[in-house]
Amino acid sequence: MSKSSEQEIIEKLVKKSQEVMSNLVSALEAKQINAGRGYMRVAENLRDDLEKHLKSKEAISVKGDLDELIIRGSFMLDDMELPFSLDAYNTQGLFGSSCRETVHDDEFDFTSPAA
Repeated sequence: MSKSSEQEIIEKLVKKSQEVMSNLVSALEAKQINAGRGYMRVAENLRDDLEKHLKSKEAISVKGDLDELIIRGSFMLDDMELPFSLDAYNTQGLFGSSCRETVHDDEFDFTSPAA
């Protein structure tokens, strides 16, 4: 492969990567889970393609940006997909606040017959 054609490939990969990163960030900010997952797959494929051209400083830089965004994006998407907030669970309990209350043995009279 000639230098110029390899450089063209790198430029196309870099341009496409920047576009996908921008779209991924927009999807994450808008909490669009399905779009975010789609852009994550494209970003992972672009990252793999960029690994083939790591002689270029530009490719190395963009690959690093993709790596970071993929990691952060994965965590953000996972958080968006949780059915409830862990903070809400800690303050209200999964089944209501009464389930979290501590029960002491002395609150019950075990000597009386059951009703």
